[in-house]
Amino acid sequence: NNLRRAVREQSRMAKSSRPFLIFGLGNRGGYDGTRHNVGSDMLLWLADRMGCSWNLDSKGRCDVALPCRETATALASSPVCTGLPSPGETSWERILASNHVVLVRPRGYMNESGKFVKKCIKSLDCTPSKILILHDDVQRSVGKVSLKNGGSAGGHNGVRSIIATLATQNFMRLRIGVGRPAVDTGEISDWVLTTFDKPENKILQQTAFPLAEREITKWISRSLSPP
Repeated sequence: NNLRRAVREQSRMAKSSRPFLIFGLGNRGGYDGTRHNVGSDMLLWLADRMGCSWNLDSKGRCDVALPCRETATALASSPVCTGLPSPGETSWERILASNHVVLVRPRGYMNESGKFVKKCIKSLDCTPSKILILHDDVQRSVGKVSLKNGGSAGGHNGVRSIIATLATQNFMRLRIGVGRPAVDTGEISDWVLTTFDKPENKILQQTAFPLAEREITKWISRSLSPP
């Protein structure tokens, strides 16, 4: 399909044969901007920052964006926030000079995430060790992010679906905090479908998403480093 062709074209200029796949989880169809979609929305932010556009794969299963070195070059002189420590890791420009990265936003519901991830991995001849799942985390406050390798789903339906479909827990997750309700007034499942307020959105744009980006580049850098 067109996704596979695009990645093959990227690989001609890269030394690695398999891409890094970054999945942003969420529900499709009017749920953008909700807490449950923060993984998907973070990839929208990242693609916009890197100047790459989204395209629907040939079977309508997901939206994909392919960052390239040329668009990433400008990021070195375009800091996204102030007051945060330097990432101290490989830049996007250097990463994309010899590797290819695919941003993926599955088109479906959260509890179906596994089938989209599995089909994408199979289509691109990838392995679970080269995927990263971005998802919401109610155990962390807005503005906090945490990289995790393996473990249980922690009550997250999208991650649970991926574990069940891939038959392994051994893949990386980047958990993005969405907070909990101040008062226990109902189900968490209702809470994560609410939208962020204006101050929370500012924290996402100025703190959480930049931190998430840095965790992504660190993960790729560590994956490229010899053991």
